[in-house]
Amino acid sequence: MTEQGLVTLGIDPGTAILGFGVIRGDTDPQLIDVGVVETDSKAAMPDRLVVLHAETARLIERYRPDVMAIEQLFFARNVTT
Repeated sequence: MTEQGLVTLGIDPGTAILGFGVIRGDTDPQLIDVGVVETDSKAAMPDRLVVLHAETARLIERYRPDVMAIEQLFFARNVTT
């Protein structure tokens, strides 16, 4: 934890687009960074995962988060009536 407060990295996972946000502080959080990591939709899944791993590792190295939160994936079948 830095003197300015807890650093949290939030991840909204996806293989096509991964969203992220970084905040600092617990009582009055300040936005540090927000963005997306996009992968090539034509790339093979293993190649896409390599990109996602590298970019997530880069975020962790850059911001050194104290805490990470990762949204749980939810899949639902579209029901037609």
